[in-house]
Formats: sequence, structure tokens, C-alpha cells
Amino acid sequence: MTDSIPKICILGGGFGGLYTALRLSQLPWTDQHPPQITLIDKNDRFLFSPLLYELVTSELQSWEIAPPFSELLANTPVDFQQGTVTAIDVNNHKITLDNQNDICYDRLVIALGGQSSLDFLPGARTHAIPFRSLDDAYRLRDRLKTLEQSDRDKIRVAIIGGGYSGVELACKLADRLGERGRIRLIERNSDIIALSPQFNRETAKKALEKRLVWLDLETTVADIQADCLSLDYKGQIDKIPVDLVLWTVSPIASPLLANLPIAHNERKLLKVNQYLQTVENTSIYAIGDAADSRDQDDKPYAATAQV
Repeated sequence: MTDSIPKICILGGGFGGLYTALRLSQLPWTDQHPPQITLIDKNDRFLFSPLLYELVTSELQSWEIAPPFSELLANTPVDFQQGTVTAIDVNNHKITLDNQNDICYDRLVIALGGQSSLDFLPGARTHAIPFRSLDDAYRLRDRLKTLEQSDRDKIRVAIIGGGYSGVELACKLADRLGERGRIRLIERNSDIIALSPQFNRETAKKALEKRLVWLDLETTVADIQADCLSLDYKGQIDKIPVDLVLWTVSPIASPLLANLPIAHNERKLLKVNQYLQTVENTSIYAIGDAADSRDQDDKPYAATAQV
């Protein structure tokens, strides 16, 4: 800590970052000078991502699920800075933004979230739609309208990634498209939402079965083209026609993390202790998609806000 007012810098305004900032601002600080809390995000709005599905089905409007940070933090001492983090200088306790502004810190919280891994599969960047942002939801909604207004007898949708996002998206689209929809959920593991309790998995399977969603387990996608994709099931390749491909594969870590001189795992996530402090630098905390957090049996926790 420095001798002046301590500075806490939080990178990323998702659930982890925003709620950390709000909770810290509410603590009954006993020091004469409470810390200066700065929240940094590349967007000007917080995205309530669990309701992103309702934007696709027009059950909600964007203003209902993406309030501006200026409104959320209006009556708090938290300082919001909009910008993209371009560098983290651990040795000098300094953050650099794309506008060339430098922000110094005494404590750093890394909550940058993940990035879509579209570049790892041929054709994914061109032909698949990710589902992580407002723009993704708008793009999907527009594509669905075009398909619904077409003369297609059936609308064939492939969702790649059988985590929570993929399962919920499959159910929402099945409800929207009804009998016209032909939806398949593709997962490379032997089960969906693999890190979840058995009850959650069984509940999700029942929801998918009720909506006649086809489930491809132990299956990977070899490539994606404009109107078809190739599935690899135990070495056998099948090419199937599709009208829409959605990408809900687990995100990859921010490239910024790989350059930090602190411990990573094989996925470049930051290793943390039970307090979410990085194991080699206790002044830096990592949460959400940035953290490699595990239980007593060394089993990784799911990178969700609830955890």
C-alpha cells in the first residue's frame, strides 16, 4: 500500500467486477480515508447476460437488460472509466488504457471475462454467431426474422457447446420456432453442463427432450460452411445441412493474462487461493473467467457469477 489514499482498480464490469465494486463501496471502512475504487470496462453499459435470451425472443428490450454504468453507480463513490485495457504493469502497479491513460492501483481485481474462441475452428468466424453481447443478440434476432419470413419448411439450427448458455439458447429457440424448428445441440464431452450437479444435468436433459432438441454428445465440429457443417463422432465424419449456427463454446481467457508474470494454468487462467488472490501476488485478485479456482478435491469450479 502507498501512504496516500489506497486505490482499488477493477478490470471488467460484468457480474463479478460490478458487484465487487458495489460491495466494496458499501463496506464500513474504519480508516480515515476509504479507498478510491475505479471500475474499468470497454462498454458504457452493464449487460445482465442471463436475460440476453429474452432479447432474442423480444420478451424484453435492450434498455431493460443493459443499463448504463453511469446510472448503476450514480449514488456510489465508484469511479467508472470506459476504455479497453491494453497493458497491465504488475511491477509498477499500473494499468494502461487504449486512450493512453494510465491508472495506478494498490489492489487489482481482474474480472475481464472471456473471449469467444471462434478462430480455433475453420469457418466459425465467418459462419457462426456467438452469444455473448448485445450485438450478438441483435444479429441472431435479425437472422431468425429472415429465416422465419422465408419459404423454408423447416429451420435447421445447430448450437455448438452444451454448457448452460447452449442449453438455454436451445430451449428458447425451440419455444420460438415451434414445430418449424429443427434444433441440435453439439457437445464434445459425454454429457452437457459437465461441471454441474447431477440434478442440474438431468433437469436440462428433460427440458431439451420435451422440446425435441437433438443432442450430439462426444461429437466435435470439423468445419463450418455457409449452409452445412461437418460433425466428427468417434472418427466418423457426417456433413449435415444447417440454416443457422450458434457458438456457445466456453470462452478463452483474455490475451492480457498470458503476459502477466504470475502463475497460470494450461488455459492461461490465473491460479488463485481460496480468497481469489493470485497465488504469487496477493495484491492481485482474479474472478470469473479469469480465475483458475478449485475445490478441496482439485476440481475446477464453474466460472459463473454464482460461484
